[in-house]
Formats: sequence, structure tokens, C-alpha cells
Amino acid sequence: MRKEVFVEAVKTRFPICSQEDILKWTDFAGECVERGKYVDFVVEPDTDQAVGKWLDSICAGFLLVQEKHGIQAAAEICGLSSLVCLYPYEMEAAAVFLTGGGSRERIPGMIREGELHGVPVFPKLGQEEIMRMEILTTAKEYVRKFDPFREDMEPYVPKDGAALYFSRVYTLVDGKMAGFSNCAGHKTLEDMKGDNFVEMACRDNPKGNVVGVHIYNFVHPGKEPGRNVQIDEFALVCMGALTHQPTEILKGEFFYGEVMGWMGEERTSEIVSDEKEMHMPGLSL
Repeated sequence: MRKEVFVEAVKTRFPICSQEDILKWTDFAGECVERGKYVDFVVEPDTDQAVGKWLDSICAGFLLVQEKHGIQAAAEICGLSSLVCLYPYEMEAAAVFLTGGGSRERIPGMIREGELHGVPVFPKLGQEEIMRMEILTTAKEYVRKFDPFREDMEPYVPKDGAALYFSRVYTLVDGKMAGFSNCAGHKTLEDMKGDNFVEMACRDNPKGNVVGVHIYNFVHPGKEPGRNVQIDEFALVCMGALTHQPTEILKGEFFYGEVMGWMGEERTSEIVSDEKEMHMPGLSL
């Protein structure tokens, strides 16, 4: 795991952790390798690889604490770096101590006294999880540097190199634009039956007759078979940073009463009443 990926992943999962505390863990990983300490006690001659394995195991340790004790406990373990950094296999015992009301100031002493030393098993992240973190980091790095006015801007290439599927759905009521939504993956007209955004267009236009739906499906170039854009890449869709040429356009119409039927009788009576709720056209995932 690269240092940048570790920092972005921990910051995203545990936003209350400070950047300074997170960076201290990356320093700790480097110090471990400098002292000749390696994950699983197996020498790794490549320094970057060795540090990356420590960051992988440290991040996995945080996630295990989160799974067993909750996000607050995991964030507390992360924040301990302002006092001392733990080996990944010490995090569980420290979390039990802290969640039981123990003081964080006691942790350094417990380490010296060997009270946190359990079986030295290093937790690991699965390859799928590591790739997801890599995708998140690559997407956020591109968001930061994207400039729509630069003609020489290199296109976004996800870490896995996959083609990306997404769509834009326009909703019209009696021929007038009511709004649009960006969506992960490709959509069909059948998918629009019961779609929240189409329903919202009806709520905002309670006297309409015909609801039109125009679907534009896009494929951002990459290796096939591709995949749907992930939540971390969705900002790129909204920014217009991915391909602009649709590969498929679908158009259909629904009677207003048909859309009302998707909502159910209780909601229908609410919509056709004179008390109209106001909504702003938004984006949906």
C-alpha cells in the first residue's frame, strides 16, 4: 500500500483523525523497516514494499477494531500516534482497554510492561479492498488537478484500468425539463419505473400529464468488461471529467397517472393535493 493511499483511506474512513496523527503512522512504518522489523517477520529487501506491508497491516488493524468495537474506538487507536504507535497485533487489546474506560495515557506504559502483547499475527487487507482504496486515491488525486479549461489535460485512468459505466437521466414533464440525475452504471427505461428522481419530478409538477425520460448511457474508455463508477469516482461524473459522448440514448414517456401508481395510494393523495412540497433538482446514485 502506498503512503498516499494509506493517508487517503484512513482520512476517509475516520474523518475525526487528524492529518498529523495519520502521518505519524506512516513515519512509524518507515522506522520499523529502518530497524529491521518486517511484517510476518519475513525480510523484504525492497524498502517501499516493506513499508507498504506495514501500512497495509496497520490499516487492517484499524478496520478490525472498527468491526469489533465501532468507529469511535478505531479512531481512538489511530489518534494514539500522538503518544505512541502500536504494532497491529496490539491494537485489539488497546481497544478493549480504552472502551472499558481506560486512560489513553496508560497505553505507553502498558506497552513497556508487555501488557498489550498478544499473539503476533499481522492482520491483512484483501486485494479487493486494497484496489478499492487505490481507486479512491487515484480518483481524488485527479479531482484535485482537473481543469476543464486545459486542452492538454490527460484523461482520467482508474487504477484498475477498467472502462467506466455511468448515465445521465433527464426528466421532462409535458415536454418541459424538470431536472436530471447522474447515475452509476447504465440505465434502461424499465429501470425508471419507480425511480425516486422521476417521482420527485411529479411531486414538483402535480398538474402534469406526460412524463418524459431521456437516458444517456456513457462508457469512459478502458479495459472491458468494465464496471460502474464507484462512489469515490462520482465527483468526476458531476465535474464532467469523464467522456462526454454517449454510447446509447433511450427515450420514453409515461403517463402522469402511471407514475402516481408507482408511489402508491397514500403518496398519490399527498401529491395531487394543493399542498405542494418544493424540491431542487439533484443528483442520484
